[in-house]
Amino acid sequence: MKNIELKINEKFVEILRTIEPEKVKLVSLLCELIECEKLAVYRRLRSDMPFTFAEIVKISMHIGISLDRIAGISDQYRSQPYNMFWQDYFNLTDVDYNMSGDYIKAINFASKCPHSEIGIAMTTLPLHAMVNFPNLYRLYILKSLYQLGSPNEPVPYSGIVIPSRMINEHKLYNKAVREIAYTYVIMDEYILETYIRDVKYFQSIRLISKNEIDIIKRDLLNLINCVEKIATFGAYDNGKEVDLYVTGLTFETTYTYIYSDSVTVSMVDAFTTGSMASVDKDACDHIRKWLRSMKRTSTMISSSEKNRIMYFDKQRSIVENML
Repeated sequence: MKNIELKINEKFVEILRTIEPEKVKLVSLLCELIECEKLAVYRRLRSDMPFTFAEIVKISMHIGISLDRIAGISDQYRSQPYNMFWQDYFNLTDVDYNMSGDYIKAINFASKCPHSEIGIAMTTLPLHAMVNFPNLYRLYILKSLYQLGSPNEPVPYSGIVIPSRMINEHKLYNKAVREIAYTYVIMDEYILETYIRDVKYFQSIRLISKNEIDIIKRDLLNLINCVEKIATFGAYDNGKEVDLYVTGLTFETTYTYIYSDSVTVSMVDAFTTGSMASVDKDACDHIRKWLRSMKRTSTMISSSEKNRIMYFDKQRSIVENML
């Protein structure tokens, strides 16, 4: 038993050193997390005294390390763990925000890797990306409340107020993912039509007014302009590389992975505003392999001026004709 505990501790220390090579920073972080003196942390890093299970769990949750990875578990026939992350609009708690914060911290760690990578295959406009367009963001909250219920249903579009703390969390997420070295996004070719159909439905049951339709239309056109700018330069404003693709192949929901030497995160969207997330490396590898294969059946619009112009002109036409 002691040999197993020693191996687990050595593996854990090895992973920690990979994530944060600078010993001073690593020791400072661990002192804060497990609330002990530097000498005690150094003893743990030398394996003179093993980390307790509770300490390993707490550190792993903060940094984004899979316990399976620490234990060396790898089985192709074993189902991979995903945690459901869904925010109750009327009852947001510290647990909700702490869970979100843990994934943001994991992404920040991943961005330190010079060849970190994020891949996204999206069927709908991503919720976190809508934070700079609150009028578009509000539709997702409206849809979630309408489908899952609320204390005073139905809540009209005009009654949706996004908590400032939720907005801040999404802004932190956006900032973190934009520090990843390379991003590629594969968009369903009907992504805007899907969003607009939802808008039209809620207008038909009088939860969205004609004036609000005009506001949504304006923000959709502004969103198209912003995405076109990224596609034109093939990068975010900070210079991090971005490739955009469009696919005609259908897929069920939005998939995301973040990959680096030290941290892996994969997410599957669910229930409009929710997602299932995992820091398991095997789960990330599976989604990464699948998304990379989708590139072969997609059209890149960030490298071809003709394809890019045709695509974004078509999106503007869709917005003008459908709204």
